[in-house]
Amino acid sequence: MIPLLALVCAAGLTLIAAGFRVGRRVPSISDPVQARLLAYGALARHAPDAGARDQSFHERMIRPRIESLRARIVARLPVEQQRELAQQLEFVGEPLGMSASDFVILRFAATVAAFTLGIVLALPSGRLALEVVAAGVLALLAYWGVGYWLRRAVRSRRAEYLVALPAAIDLLVVCIEAGLTFDAALDRLVDKYHNPLTEGLGGVLAEIRLGAPRLEALERFSRRSGVPELLRFSQAIGASQRMGVPLAQVVRTQADDVRFRRRERARQLGATAPVKMVVPMVLFIFPTIWIVLLGPALFALARGGI
Repeated sequence: MIPLLALVCAAGLTLIAAGFRVGRRVPSISDPVQARLLAYGALARHAPDAGARDQSFHERMIRPRIESLRARIVARLPVEQQRELAQQLEFVGEPLGMSASDFVILRFAATVAAFTLGIVLALPSGRLALEVVAAGVLALLAYWGVGYWLRRAVRSRRAEYLVALPAAIDLLVVCIEAGLTFDAALDRLVDKYHNPLTEGLGGVLAEIRLGAPRLEALERFSRRSGVPELLRFSQAIGASQRMGVPLAQVVRTQADDVRFRRRERARQLGATAPVKMVVPMVLFIFPTIWIVLLGPALFALARGGI
């Protein structure tokens, strides 16, 4: 451990010295032509260190290295995984303003911090094997925990979509039967309700107003959400547009289908409840019952018999 700490300290001192050296570097203006051009601002965009003296140590040294580390980590990430992470983060509302690269950096930083914490916690034992095991376990937990946080956020957002979808489709039915177009009905829905589903539909309306085809924008949104009911709804809207079926009839059918599927899902969850109750009953309820029933008999036996 001592050589490792010495290496870390040496690297830190080297970075600090490099930072001071970069801070002292100023553009040379010994040439009168360069001095005059610099005075008129012509060389400002070609002088990378022109404002180095006005920058903090964080802006000169730490931030560029963090950006370089970000670029290296993201470059090793498959493009498909980057796209999936970006879609998931966009779906949950980009928490903390994170992009896909920010999430990868967060996961990497959490893993490194957990690994270091494991070494520090196991350091008093003086056993190298224990330090490695503790650091590895904490690093794996941190890596898995950050991914679990994102997956849990996605599941929670999908559950919110499922809760809000029936009421949203009912309002669309009322608006369309009242004579509004589908875009106007969506606009009324977004103004009426404020939940994650209407926020996503507001993005669909924004894409439509910017010139995107209605059906493509709606289908992209439904596929990005990963909610089967919403995907079937967008496909039904597209089929009604292509085949000339009355839109109000299609939307009402989709509302009935969504409510039927929600009832079926509730029945399935109710059927799995007894199985899920087995573990807490065996671990917590049955031992308590046996203690209450057999406790007095055990005390009597301990005192010398019944």
